[in-house]
Amino acid sequence: MKNQFADYKTSKELKELGLLMDCIRYYINPSDKLYYHGIKNESFGHPLQDIIDAPIWQQVKEWLWEKNKVWISINRQRVKGKTGYYYIIHIENDTAITDEEKIKLSPIIAEIEAIKKAIQYLWEDKFGKNV
Repeated sequence: MKNQFADYKTSKELKELGLLMDCIRYYINPSDKLYYHGIKNESFGHPLQDIIDAPIWQQVKEWLWEKNKVWISINRQRVKGKTGYYYIIHIENDTAITDEEKIKLSPIIAEIEAIKKAIQYLWEDKFGKNV
C-alpha cells in the first residue's frame, strides 16, 4: 500500500492549518523520510517543534469534513473507450472545485490530488497566499 501517508509538504501545511491528530508516523523537518512514533526523538538531535506528523489520507479526509465541512467525490468518466477518474471538492458554502479536464488513471490518484487541492484552497482562504 504505497501512498498511504500524506507527503511531507502536505503534512506541514496541515500542521500549519491546525490538524491535531494522533499519527503513527512523522517527518523530521525538513525531510521526506518517515519515522515511526515511539522512536526517541532525542536520538536524532531534533527539537520537538521540528516533528511534522504524517497522517494517512483517510485521517486528512475526516479532518477536512469534521473541521472544515469539505468533502470529496470521485467520478468515473469514459471517453473514446478509455475510463478515467476526476474529482469534485465540495465546500459547505456551495463552492465546488473540480479538475474534470485532467482525467486520472486511478481513483486513488484522483482522490489524493483532490485532498491536496482542498488543502491549498483552505491555505489560501486562511493565509491569503499561494501554498
